[in-house]
Amino acid sequence: MKYDPQFHIWLPVNEKGVTDRAALQAYERDHGKIDMTKMGQPPGINPVPEQDLILLQIEAFELGVNPFTVEPVTDDYVKMIAYHNKGVVKLAIEYSLKTEQKISESCLLQELESMGYKNINAIGFPKGIRISQFEESLGLSVYLTEPGEYPYNAYDTQFLSSEFVYESTLSIRFINNLYNNESIKFVVSLVFNLMKNNDSNALFLSNGDNELSFFTKGYVILDNSSHVWDNGCYTEILKGFRYSYYDGNFIE
Repeated sequence: MKYDPQFHIWLPVNEKGVTDRAALQAYERDHGKIDMTKMGQPPGINPVPEQDLILLQIEAFELGVNPFTVEPVTDDYVKMIAYHNKGVVKLAIEYSLKTEQKISESCLLQELESMGYKNINAIGFPKGIRISQFEESLGLSVYLTEPGEYPYNAYDTQFLSSEFVYESTLSIRFINNLYNNESIKFVVSLVFNLMKNNDSNALFLSNGDNELSFFTKGYVILDNSSHVWDNGCYTEILKGFRYSYYDGNFIE
């Protein structure tokens, strides 16, 4: 395993110390699907393979305590962090917005400035940018990337009868499990503000497989099966949006 300082995760490597498709396939064959919760550990320690640690963290959240800061947290906050997905309780360590139309770097920077964040320093890399200046204040990094060609830019979503094909992914990743109410509100505010003036279809997820909402033609369908959207702080964010709750049927 090798720590990637750019993405703040551990990655499998081959005998030459390089992460490639063969190394990823070998890891998944031996250990199962790569779990970002295990990989998101700081350098200097090995990724924690035991599920016991994750369960203890989840239990602390459900008892109303942040296991990383030992500060009390509200029930609404817990619903956004510890959620049930297919019968398994998970911690949300990454949120992503996949958009049918491409989001430009200038559009993202302009939105951040409208939220009061000035002098944004975007670091470019192949097919994307990274914004790391929120790591200390909010405990997260922001990425805007272009996906690969089909089928790597296709997602089988519960909201549609066919695959959702996207051109951009906005990813917001928590660093070393640093959560607070301000950081969660930042995530949701940025996503909804971006979509407020954008007619593109878009899928909002946590951890890559927990579907939170789907935007379409100025309308948003919210999946509230885990009661995420019961959080009172989202009332203000949802103002100006026409929305409904997902009823299990495909969007026409």
